[in-house]
Amino acid sequence: MIRVLTWNVWWRFGPWEGRRKAILTVVRDLQPDIIGLQEAWAYGGENLAESLASHLDMHWTWAASRAPER
Repeated sequence: MIRVLTWNVWWRFGPWEGRRKAILTVVRDLQPDIIGLQEAWAYGGENLAESLASHLDMHWTWAASRAPER
């Protein structure tokens, strides 16, 4: 069985620094095989997908929005 998780992480709106830690905790607890994140951020040298993957010993890929102003 493959466990798949999809999650809209709400970019960097609101208290995003605390959410980043909470996201990692939840994903670690759920132990999915594949994760699809919406509104994941790459900002100021940080990429949420890369950070999560490194903490979870997973591979990652990321693509920027073609309409980032939206």
